[in-house]
Amino acid sequence: MGLHPNTGFEIHALTYHGQRVVLFEFHPAFDQPVKFYGTAYIRDGSSKTELSRYPEKQRQIWQRRVDWSAQVCERATLRDLDPAAITKARTEYKTKFPAKAAEVDGWDDATFLNKAKLTNHGALTNAALLLLGLPESTALLSPAVARISWLLKNERNEDQDYEHFDPPLLLNVDKVLARIRNLTVRELPSGTLFPLEMSQYDPWVMREALHNCIAHQDYGLSGRIQVVETPHRLILTNVGGFLPGRVEAVIEQDAP
Repeated sequence: MGLHPNTGFEIHALTYHGQRVVLFEFHPAFDQPVKFYGTAYIRDGSSKTELSRYPEKQRQIWQRRVDWSAQVCERATLRDLDPAAITKARTEYKTKFPAKAAEVDGWDDATFLNKAKLTNHGALTNAALLLLGLPESTALLSPAVARISWLLKNERNEDQDYEHFDPPLLLNVDKVLARIRNLTVRELPSGTLFPLEMSQYDPWVMREALHNCIAHQDYGLSGRIQVVETPHRLILTNVGGFLPGRVEAVIEQDAP
């Protein structure tokens, strides 16, 4: 459709004065202007004009950052959540707050989700569906894409295998990590006859990187998280922008 980023759209077909009319309803800009074949437009009264003529409106769009994860998914109910994922979340919550373990056991699911900040006044948030939702609940998150894709490539960068993982991501993170071939490597330090054995990748680092991909992705861009495994490296990517702008700026300013 020539849109970038593609915010998604809905098609409405109706009959008007005996004629068939098809309307395309495009979703509004999330936190950056939406361009049509490279140009962003804006409505000025009954006219369409280029957004570049209104720098103050363009600035407002860039500054309008919305916490997608905290937004309520209007059509979602508790029936859209995976019971096993909720059980896992309860276990992790009690590990994080051991003093509340007995209290947590007395909460129903609605109360627990509210305490865990996955609901807003009883309404499920996008984060709840992302972490705890049934696979079919991804339709409720559209146009956002809730998916992790694992790809295995050989030395010639040819695809060898792949698998896609949908919600509940709280459970499926372990399935993603299980697909990665974390080989045991051996090193013989000088001064000893006994080799050191270690994993090719630190499991904690892999898990932390994947968690960051999930937590910091810009879901408004309708992209997926990718885990690409090659013989010599592991590449984890998500969609979005680097908030500080440039890596060089972070280093120069000694910023966190």
